[in-house]
Amino acid sequence: MDSKVLKSIRNFILLILIAWFVKTTILEIYVVPTGSMFNTIEQNDLVVGNKFIYGMRTPNWIGVPFSRMGTYIPYFRLPEFKEVQNGDITVFEFPYDDMHKYVKRTIGLPKQYVEIKDGKISIGKEHGNLVYRPDLTFPEKSLIKKEIETSSSNNRVTEKSFSSFQNNKYSELFSYYKPVAIEGTDFIDRENIKFQVPFKGMKINLNDESVDLYSTLMILLQDGYEISLKDYSVDDLGSIYNLNQSEADYSAILKDETYVFHKSDNEQMFDTSMTIWGFVSGIPIIAIMLILLFIGWKLYLLYKDVRESKFSYTHAFQITLYGILIFFILYLSNVDIAKMRSERQQSLISSINNDLDNSQVSLKDFFQYTLSNYRATISNGKEQADYDSYKAEINETLTNLIQNKINLKNVGSWVLEFDCEAIHSLNLMNWDNLSENEQKGVEIIATLFNSDNDVASLLMDYYNYKNIYDYNMNIKINKKLKNDLFDNILVDGIALSDKSDYVLRHNYYFMVGDNRNNSSDSRYWGFVPDYHLLGQPVVTLANFGKFQLKFDVHL
Repeated sequence: MDSKVLKSIRNFILLILIAWFVKTTILEIYVVPTGSMFNTIEQNDLVVGNKFIYGMRTPNWIGVPFSRMGTYIPYFRLPEFKEVQNGDITVFEFPYDDMHKYVKRTIGLPKQYVEIKDGKISIGKEHGNLVYRPDLTFPEKSLIKKEIETSSSNNRVTEKSFSSFQNNKYSELFSYYKPVAIEGTDFIDRENIKFQVPFKGMKINLNDESVDLYSTLMILLQDGYEISLKDYSVDDLGSIYNLNQSEADYSAILKDETYVFHKSDNEQMFDTSMTIWGFVSGIPIIAIMLILLFIGWKLYLLYKDVRESKFSYTHAFQITLYGILIFFILYLSNVDIAKMRSERQQSLISSINNDLDNSQVSLKDFFQYTLSNYRATISNGKEQADYDSYKAEINETLTNLIQNKINLKNVGSWVLEFDCEAIHSLNLMNWDNLSENEQKGVEIIATLFNSDNDVASLLMDYYNYKNIYDYNMNIKINKKLKNDLFDNILVDGIALSDKSDYVLRHNYYFMVGDNRNNSSDSRYWGFVPDYHLLGQPVVTLANFGKFQLKFDVHL
């Protein structure tokens, strides 16, 4: 092998290493797959991110690009150019799957108290001294600001549609948060929560009745504590994802084994992958054709160069790279999204089984299963009776109200009866899996909810009541969980029954999307630890979905 070939190989490897180092430490280009930051950053926007503004972090993972084949390596972070501030648009690794990058607006900083009341955000250093922040509540370019400006006066103006309101459930929130009081009545949903952001040096005692077990263990897991489960049996953990009650291959947690909890969220990881695959397969065909034409032109120039000079290893490297690029474009653009959706259930169950085979279990999966089982066995006494009575009254009132407002001829032979709880529990994202009667009921209620104040007010009252009822039920379940599991859950090898007080080692941040009614953010999955912060988006260069050039500066 002559010196020119060796030099070409050396330069090529050096170029790859420089590009990898720049990507992981200085600048990175992101394509935003969702509309959670709409209109500030739109879906399919091509964004350049600054990765050193909060302190350049050396690479912490090395492996095969676009895969999970690799390993974590030691890293360090240089001093920051600026501290994270309230209102910063921030790029970070998703806390439960650091292979994926998120972009949200920073709302709460470490140690700050945050209160969201009727959608209005207030922050402060003390709970009794909070300051309303309109800049955080209604960011200048945000969709939420546009909705407020165009909506009619309403104490719930941030709720624009029935589907948006129907998805506003306490059960979907991260259970760390507490309700807020409005005119003497408690509310808890995505627009009504209060809390203190966890911080380095914060003392937590799990024996405190006000401390939620699941969310606190998740924070401790993020903080670097090893948490495990010992001598506790579960026979059908995979059933939490068996939505259609079909026969499935479940694994069991055996009593004579110890399982280490991990923070990864199997469901979120699958759905995030679906979002990314969906983005790739959704790229306009004209964009794909232009990219392929560009590669074809480069290959033609390479062919001319080969004819005029001797074929070299440099040519071989270039041909290989272009070939790999063409393969990825064609492969990714032909992913069968429908098939992936149809196999979602079995994929999730398989993820659980793989974890158990490796003596691991997702903390979220375990608590989702356990909370569901406890909820079915714990009686809420008088509160349960009051709730059942209230629900029956609301259902009768709602049915009578709707009968007087719609043309029954359009309903056909269907018996017109409405159950608020059943409608509240529906997952409208799985519309095709709903029965015909369920779809009819949702269509009727959605139409009236968006146009009739009486129906909207009745449903709002019920949903508020239901959310507070679920919150109070969770408190009872939390107390029983602590009684039952403190001997079985170990933190750094010590059972919670022997030691329950811990000190946090990291700072945390509360992140929310500008499109607040359609954003998966800290309200649902918790806080972002300091080591997951990457930087800030600097500029949006283009939008793939619209095939449009842009130059929106975000700093």
